[in-house]
Amino acid sequence: MVQVIEIPEGRYIMYGKIIDYITEHNLINKGDKIVIGLSGGADSVSLFLILCKLKEEYNLELYAVHVNHCIRGEEALLDADFCRELAEKYEVPYRCAVVDVPMLAARLKLTEEETGRKVRYEEFEKELISRGADKIAVAHHMNDNVETILYRMCRGTGIKGMTGIPCKRDNIIRPLLGVRREEITAYLAMRNQDYREDATNACTDYDRNKVRNTIIPELESINSGTVAHIDSLSKQLESIYSWYADSVKEAFDKYIICRHGERIVEINSLIDMHPALRGELIRLMIGELTSSLKDIEHRHIDGILALINGDSGSSINLPYSLKAENEYGTIRISVITNEESGNTKTDSTKNGSTKQSEMVIEEPGYSGEWQQVYLPDTGCYRESISLRTEVVACVPAATDIPKNYCTKWVDYDKIIGKPIVRRVSSEDYIYVNGNCKKKLGRYVIDSKIPRRYRDKLLVVADGNHVLWVVGGRASEGGYVDGKTRRILTVTIE
Repeated sequence: MVQVIEIPEGRYIMYGKIIDYITEHNLINKGDKIVIGLSGGADSVSLFLILCKLKEEYNLELYAVHVNHCIRGEEALLDADFCRELAEKYEVPYRCAVVDVPMLAARLKLTEEETGRKVRYEEFEKELISRGADKIAVAHHMNDNVETILYRMCRGTGIKGMTGIPCKRDNIIRPLLGVRREEITAYLAMRNQDYREDATNACTDYDRNKVRNTIIPELESINSGTVAHIDSLSKQLESIYSWYADSVKEAFDKYIICRHGERIVEINSLIDMHPALRGELIRLMIGELTSSLKDIEHRHIDGILALINGDSGSSINLPYSLKAENEYGTIRISVITNEESGNTKTDSTKNGSTKQSEMVIEEPGYSGEWQQVYLPDTGCYRESISLRTEVVACVPAATDIPKNYCTKWVDYDKIIGKPIVRRVSSEDYIYVNGNCKKKLGRYVIDSKIPRRYRDKLLVVADGNHVLWVVGGRASEGGYVDGKTRRILTVTIE
């Protein structure tokens, strides 16, 4: 059983440092309901005791959650018993969540470390919601912050990664970030408080444990103040990064073109930009397209910036199914589409046909669905569009002719055969500037249509005469004028 010994907390320097840290960063307000992550280790036990001490002064409601990862067998069960007894002694509601982390990690294709962290925060969040609580308190301390910074450095982090662990993020607070591990264990010793040791913390099979048990002790052999110095540096960088991030956001708003599934920046804008902004702007572009930057390393950023001097069409693949490409004077970062990854779909129509290559437009018209279509005027790729055509008798006024990209009028009586909707052909042409015939391939190049989308163009054609590149240029050979009596209307829905 856990023995509770009440000792005036004012005797302990660490306790005062934590109270000052909580106050400085406004981590806890009076009346807060707080979920505590309680593993049973020295860090979480210290956090638990300190919050229990503050409970009356701040009128707090506390709830403890322990997560059994099903990794350490009997030891894990003893950890859970220890946490339950501790919570009962201090009359704090307690819940133990049991999750088979190794099995879940295999299913999610993540490491056990990553899966364990994911599971813990999910369980804390569940408790927060069920209790109507305000915050989740976790026991990261100064050493954890330094371990994180060094680990990120080894993986190739940017300036943001060097700022370390935030003391608060959303509804998560970390009251112990201002104290070292040695202060925490000394505090527990002075309180005569037991805690549980996790044997896996000494195992060097985990990368973070190598940083904790090997790298930091070696650095401390050079200077015993290593942890405090690196932590102090991270705080300075955090302040500088706040200013820096504002500059990057300003550049993002000014230079980045945002489209569905992609972010684009002109190469000339990057060249004219201060070098310090380029890399972080690229990181922000990536961050807009994915929920995590954890696997984005410095080499990925360098690889993207190297595309500035590459040929148009040069590209690199990135984590999270992203791709960066030099494309007609721009750097484009996008989510890899199904067809780029080899997972292609066939065209289909509403009448159920598949692998459709063309559809004849019979009078009075037709309605159908086409998959994987690129719309040039908007620069948008769509997994599917609906196309509707209709032939109407009308003498149009010039002001009636639609000017938008999604509707086109064609003089039906200028069409020699039956118009068709289909994909592009190498023999296709279009009329521009009066009677000037232009190969559609030249139009595609001049319009800077990305190579990967050229076979995704859809056209309305009369033989090889392209009347309209759907969502793009119309041929002057089908223009509606004052002599028009019948109009073929084509609409993207």
